[in-house]
Amino acid sequence: MVNRFWLLMTILWCMAIYLFTATPSFTSENTKDVVQETVQTSYHAPHKDTNDTKFYLTTDYLNQIMRKSAHVVLFGMLACLTWNTLRFKRNRYILSWLFVAVYAASDEWHQSFVPGRGAAVHDVVLDSTAAFMLLSIIFLWQAKRRKRPQSITA
Repeated sequence: MVNRFWLLMTILWCMAIYLFTATPSFTSENTKDVVQETVQTSYHAPHKDTNDTKFYLTTDYLNQIMRKSAHVVLFGMLACLTWNTLRFKRNRYILSWLFVAVYAASDEWHQSFVPGRGAAVHDVVLDSTAAFMLLSIIFLWQAKRRKRPQSITA
């Protein structure tokens, strides 16, 4: 049996991921410009017309952290939603991870058709690893909850 609420949330989350990856404005170059502008205005950093290599290395690094963190959050959350959708299935951990891994691969394939975007195998690995880590945390948390003795109230 599949919980309809969680199924709807999972479908909506997949649609949100699809829309993010279908938008050319979320390319690495565009987000790098946003990060550079934010750092410049927030910290009075050198203007982007100057050749401050240290500044550009820092903002490139910050851009990469931000972009990869988005992958972890988006696909980790997708794993959580899928796990809840499959709440009454016997192999819900494996099925949830497989769904996220296949969706991540299809998402990267989809990105290869969007102008200015490209597909990257390492993003699929990152997305699948994020799903695995979150599902592992859920599994350990659930195991700990089952082991906790129930308090007896009189």
